Amino acid sequence: MRVSSFTRLLLVVLSAISIALAAVLLWASQTINALNQQTTSYNQLKNTVVVDLANSLQDYLAYGDNQYLTLAKSHIASVEQNLSILPASISFSLQSQLTQLQSGIDGKYLSLGKLSGNKNALIDNALNEMADYASALSQYAQKAQTSSDQTRFYVLANAYQTNVVQLVMALKENNLESTNLVLKELTRIAKEIENLPLLGVFDPTIDEDELMLTGDEPEDLGEEIQAELVSLPNRLPKELANTKRLNEQREMGISSLRQEISSLTNSILVAEKQLRDEQRLIEERVFYTLLVAVLGLFVIAAVVYFTQRKQVLTPVRALRNAFSKLIENDNLEHIHVDNPKTEMGEIAHYFNQLIEKQKIEAEERAETLQLVSDFLANMSEQLKVMLTASEQSINEVVQSESLLSQVTEIGEQVNEINGTVKNNAELTFSAMETSVSQSESMLVASNKTQQQVQTGMDSVEQLLKGVNDVASVLEVINSIAEQTNLLALNAAIESARAGEHGRGFAVVADEVRQLAKQTQNSLQSIKQQLDGLTLSSQQVSQQMVDLAQNASQQTESATQLKETASGVADNALSASEVANQASNFALEQSNYLSEFSHAMAQLKARVQDSNKQVQGIQIDLEQKMVQIRTSLGLQ
Repeated sequence: MRVSSFTRLLLVVLSAISIALAAVLLWASQTINALNQQTTSYNQLKNTVVVDLANSLQDYLAYGDNQYLTLAKSHIASVEQNLSILPASISFSLQSQLTQLQSGIDGKYLSLGKLSGNKNALIDNALNEMADYASALSQYAQKAQTSSDQTRFYVLANAYQTNVVQLVMALKENNLESTNLVLKELTRIAKEIENLPLLGVFDPTIDEDELMLTGDEPEDLGEEIQAELVSLPNRLPKELANTKRLNEQREMGISSLRQEISSLTNSILVAEKQLRDEQRLIEERVFYTLLVAVLGLFVIAAVVYFTQRKQVLTPVRALRNAFSKLIENDNLEHIHVDNPKTEMGEIAHYFNQLIEKQKIEAEERAETLQLVSDFLANMSEQLKVMLTASEQSINEVVQSESLLSQVTEIGEQVNEINGTVKNNAELTFSAMETSVSQSESMLVASNKTQQQVQTGMDSVEQLLKGVNDVASVLEVINSIAEQTNLLALNAAIESARAGEHGRGFAVVADEVRQLAKQTQNSLQSIKQQLDGLTLSSQQVSQQMVDLAQNASQQTESATQLKETASGVADNALSASEVANQASNFALEQSNYLSEFSHAMAQLKARVQDSNKQVQGIQIDLEQKMVQIRTSLGLQ
């Protein structure tokens, strides 16, 4: 499979997995949020039932205030609204219990608050009425006129009031026997009060004119008091029985209400357990779902890893090893891949093509370097030839010096002969034969000098020819050096194109180019020295021409001396002057020979310097050739 196809497939798979994982995470997050919300709502519901509803009903039972009952109803309505968060089975059970509690609050539990606070309120009311009416009886007697009946009313009222107090104490002590005895006594006192005649005390607020109009008689205030004091002891046992019955009913109602609240609380707690069990199951499902998703990611990651290892990493490592061998060991080794149609196969194919191209370029570089090596060898041979020519020039200069030395000796001899001729010219005619003989010797010496001068001029011409030949060779070498420089420049350009692989060749090309420059500089120096040598040779040639002219003049003088030898006597003075002139000519010739010898010495020194420079260039060139061959591995 191609890496691009695998990457696209991997992108699609990862996108699908990301979407699925995002969906799973979203579902898990929503589920957990729903569970947390359910837990929070359930805690609120439990708190409403266990705390708020129970406290409201307890406050209603304690204080009898209907607002607590209304608050309890609102709590029940709130709980019913929040039952939807619970499972259906739990919600249905709680709904039925809440409906039963609601109907109980509206019905049987409604009256429980009426007796709240004091469960003996009816008895207390009855006792209070009895005490009030006893006090009213005393006041009634106080308002009446003084009489025996009035006193009797006071006594019975006090006795009645005292027994009421005793009755209260007996009821507090819950002593039934004492209660019954006190009630009997109160009944007896009430009957006595009932049998007492009225004292004629009427209500002062009643208008007498109104009574006259209606024809009614005014009612004595003692009638109602007597009736109530008689009725209250008779009604008190019923009040006691009603109070007992109401208390029993209240206790039963409270017990029933508390049982319902406890049952509702237990149902809430059971629902909490069931809710937690269901939430635990949901959390386990979420956990296992996420676990499966994570395991799926690990499996896909493993598949992706092994696929990438096979399709990408292994070929890349092979390519890396091939490049490492190419860079470190210059090993041009091909790469083999199993599937050439993949990107890595194509890269390996291009790499193999690059290796083939490098091999071809290496062969071309080897051929180029061989040409450079051959050129350098040729240049070395030419330098050897130049060195040989330079040595020949030195030998010719040495020969010219030898000839100059002989010419100088001959000049000295001529000078001596001229001196002798000058001295003998003053002699008498007796020395004529000797003068003729000496003139012939001088003529022979002059001819010999002229021949030696001619030989020196030939040597100078050969030297100039050798210098010209050396100059021609130097021009050839300069041309070769320029071609070498261009070849090195082209080699540097080709090595720059080759990049890292041509770096070593670039160094070699740079060394060759520097060698060519050094060769050109050395050739320029040699050319300058050869120009100086040519100039000196021309000067020597001019001096040789002057010397030849002097030798010719000397020959003419010797001939004239010979022709006039016979007239030495007559012309002795003239012969002395001619001898003097010949002596001057010989001195001048000696000076010319001395200058020519000095020029030849300079020429020899310059030729030797040129020879040394050529030898240095040849040695340097041979060293560079050895370095180039060594760096390129040609040796």
